[in-house]
Amino acid sequence: MLDKMKYVNHIGQELKFGENGLFLKENDIRDYAWSINTTGQKINGFKRSIIKKTLPLIVFTKDAENVKNKLFEIAEKDILAKKYGRLYVGKHYMLCYITEMRTTAYLQKQEYSQLQLGLQTDIGFWIKESTTMFKMQQEQQGKRNLDYNVDFAYTYLSSLKNVKLVNDSFAAADFELKIYGAVEKPMLFINSHKYRVACSVEKGEILYINSLLKKVYIIKRNGEIVNCFHLRDKENYLFTVVPSGVNAVNCDNSFDFDITLIEKRSMPEWT
Repeated sequence: MLDKMKYVNHIGQELKFGENGLFLKENDIRDYAWSINTTGQKINGFKRSIIKKTLPLIVFTKDAENVKNKLFEIAEKDILAKKYGRLYVGKHYMLCYITEMRTTAYLQKQEYSQLQLGLQTDIGFWIKESTTMFKMQQEQQGKRNLDYNVDFAYTYLSSLKNVKLVNDSFAAADFELKIYGAVEKPMLFINSHKYRVACSVEKGEILYINSLLKKVYIIKRNGEIVNCFHLRDKENYLFTVVPSGVNAVNCDNSFDFDITLIEKRSMPEWT
């Protein structure tokens, strides 16, 4: 059975492997290895260095030239912009760049050639995201809090005290927190840990806090990006990850926000 994956560049253009004349051969995508830190003859830690992967491909279609040109252009846009693309395997993706493409057997038939893509990343994990959206409502007599399980988990509340956020991974998860304006100096708690940024988020703007990339910024209504890293709370580490299991969320009910948990794995799940 042929492997099916897809590569999506930073502006959303995608290539699907396993269809449209572009097919994957056996590869090392799911292989992984940890390097070790040692003191004397004792292992005292583990680390991941720059990771390189290889994707052997077969192009077999009457439109082979266009397929290869499209592959190059989609990959090269990430290199020129210095922004990660995403290689998806099932529900997991790896942030990476396509840094190499070798072509062989292209003279045998016009519609047939073999390619070998080289991928590299300095974020050596596969990522799966799950989002919970917290939408505030005015209190209404007799109305209960409701949870709906759909593509995203929605929590509609009249107040937000000890609401649960479930991290069903076996390990702590990074997160992306999106806070919707208007709000001044937004703050919330996950368990007993405070997350606070001393900024002003106007109506129609969104504050982003990403613990994986260690970034804090506002996207304004006109699309401008404003760096707010210097406004983060210095006394409470803003990028503290979310523990595995059930976590209590508390805030003052003055703004809407989303929490996307970012599960990290050394290899994607087999599906």
